[in-house]
Amino acid sequence: MGKLVSGILIGPAVLGWISPSEMITQISEIGVLLLMFIAGLETDIKALNQNLNSSIAVAVGGIAAPLLFGYLAGLVIDMDQSHALF
Repeated sequence: MGKLVSGILIGPAVLGWISPSEMITQISEIGVLLLMFIAGLETDIKALNQNLNSSIAVAVGGIAAPLLFGYLAGLVIDMDQSHALF
């Protein structure tokens, strides 16, 4: 967590000590991939299987709820149905 916060602080969003460049972009993408890989390694499959029903509900809800609410929000602001769904 400290590495993420320090990256935000010294990056262009807050202090601007590091300016964006092609090399920084490539390194940051590699960092995101490594972070996701490490998170996957730390996943406890036994605990996931013990909580299978709630795990499935959270996974489906994490996809279905934003899709549904985004679609409805698009319809509320008078988008076409295909644009709202997209």
